[in-house]
Amino acid sequence: MSSNLETLEQKSNLWYRATLVFYMGLIITIIITNVTQQFSLLKLVVQLVPLLIFVPGLIHKIHHRTYSWMCFVLLVYFMAYVVEIGSPLMQWTDILGVITTVGLFISAMMAARFIQRWQYYLNNPHELAEQAPQK
Repeated sequence: MSSNLETLEQKSNLWYRATLVFYMGLIITIIITNVTQQFSLLKLVVQLVPLLIFVPGLIHKIHHRTYSWMCFVLLVYFMAYVVEIGSPLMQWTDILGVITTVGLFISAMMAARFIQRWQYYLNNPHELAEQAPQK
């Protein structure tokens, strides 16, 4: 029984760390894009504020809804980067933006899934015992 719970905890920790890596990668990509192109503080703030809203949820890790909502917000970033890639003015930061956005979307989605399951079984240990294979 505790083996399954430990496995869920390990998976949630793995996807949590992957989410943090891609999250920082996307923030750095946005900053690099704004610094290498014509710098505008307003543009930088507009691009970063929606991502920075999720920092408290990412610090605490225990709220699976943080990751789900982040996935919804990431769709806007994904659409913007895909449009930029289709543009004749495409830059290498646009490709990096798509890669980090897709990576963050997948890792946040998986983190939400495993954190939710892990917390459910922590609060309902009898459910985990019922799923254990009988010998």
